[in-house]
Amino acid sequence: MTSRPESQKLTEAAVRPHMIRGSIWMVVMRWSIRAIGLVSTIILARLLTPQDFGLVAMSMLFVGLIEMMGETGQQAALIRHPNPTREHFDSAWTTQVLVGLVLGTTVVLAAPLAGMYFDDPRAVLLVQIFSLRVYLIGFENIGTVLFRKELDFAKEFRFGVYKKLLSFVTTLALAFYLRSYWALVGGIVFGQVFSVALSYLLHPYRPRICFTKIREIWHFSFWSWVMTMGGYLHNRLDQYTVGAIATSGLMGFYQIAVELAKLPSDELIRPLQRALFPAYSKLSHDPKQLLDAYFNVLSVIVIVAASTSAGIALIAEDLVYVLLGPQWIDAAPFIFWLSLAAGVSAYSHSVFLILGTLGHIRYAALQAWWRLIVMIPVLAAAAYYVGPEGVAATYLAGVVLLMPTYFILLKSVLPFSVRRLFSFTWRPLIAALAMAVVVQKLPVDLSDLEPALRLAIKVPLGAATFVASLALLWVVSGRPSGAERAGLQYLGTRLAALKPRKRSAPSL
Repeated sequence: MTSRPESQKLTEAAVRPHMIRGSIWMVVMRWSIRAIGLVSTIILARLLTPQDFGLVAMSMLFVGLIEMMGETGQQAALIRHPNPTREHFDSAWTTQVLVGLVLGTTVVLAAPLAGMYFDDPRAVLLVQIFSLRVYLIGFENIGTVLFRKELDFAKEFRFGVYKKLLSFVTTLALAFYLRSYWALVGGIVFGQVFSVALSYLLHPYRPRICFTKIREIWHFSFWSWVMTMGGYLHNRLDQYTVGAIATSGLMGFYQIAVELAKLPSDELIRPLQRALFPAYSKLSHDPKQLLDAYFNVLSVIVIVAASTSAGIALIAEDLVYVLLGPQWIDAAPFIFWLSLAAGVSAYSHSVFLILGTLGHIRYAALQAWWRLIVMIPVLAAAAYYVGPEGVAATYLAGVVLLMPTYFILLKSVLPFSVRRLFSFTWRPLIAALAMAVVVQKLPVDLSDLEPALRLAIKVPLGAATFVASLALLWVVSGRPSGAERAGLQYLGTRLAALKPRKRSAPSL
């Protein structure tokens, strides 16, 4: 139950293999889960209507707001604790059970407010049904935290993928049978049932009621909870704003746009950050090594964020047409703005991981609420004057303007030079701009081609332009250290491994 004492003395070189393996497992897990989810969305989009998706999205936004009040950071506290005992784990589980019971009851009682806010009485019953999910979350086995604490990401992979597969099969079966939003409702509730069951099947730990360490865990968890609430509200503030002024059909378009726009950041960058928290914690004793590790990862994040967010924005209309069908084409304008916003957010939100690692969770919480307070009146004005698409565009402008404040805060607790930060940031941004120019200014007119064929031309052309531009800029800037050099070294190692080894001549 306790972590190894020597883990606090690990250097970056010793932790790096765990970081790499953990990151790969988490990315593969998220890819697998997203692949299942994407296939599910594509099929469901052709079986159900935008109104179905919009109604469930509205209900889950309301439930999610109350549900997030239970994210008090017990798991993060256990991961960060150097030597947690059984009492720590049992106290954390007891806390989440009690919180789940209180919040589940709150959802039931507050359900009429959802019907009033979204101006749809059907949302009341859906919210009350979703309270079952809130009750169940608290009973998940706290022992699964050890998957991440012990860097056993293979088990974390199985846990995540298995429950997604079960939910996927259930939702599709219900959709083929019911052909209504009740299929989505059933899939969400049964998905949580599967999650609780699997948590006990995949880990032998059996929690017990315990109160002895609740105060100690809550000391860390309180500010983690404040940060989580602020982050949740900020990340979904545009959806709450659109939900207040839009019909269920328009909300369905917006919700699908959010899912597709955030696809790269959710499935590539967030899993990487989730895997790195335990590894960063092992470097927290040495600020220099921690900063070096962070900037190495950030150089990868900015490349992924710039290329994927700009890429999705450029092909939004064709992507919707091919994946979901022409009935969903009204989601494309939202995807353009939201994909760019997701890329900027993924880059700047990486700061929260370091603040948590260094114990500055209070600063992170204040930053989360500061950006929320700034964005509320701005998005409200956008909704009033320019409508839903204006909300999406304004959300992008807001995250861009707030981005420097994240790194100003990071600089106050972990000093670094601004020049170092921009040394690996400018190249991906210019490469993304070059990609946009090439894709948008093609010398031939593609409008008469089928959307699938346009995608087949634009995607490889854009990717090749980005990679070529990035490589050229890296060479021109003197081949500095960063993701480009690490990528070439890794590629060289893999190519060398593929070469056939010369057999030594047999001795006579």
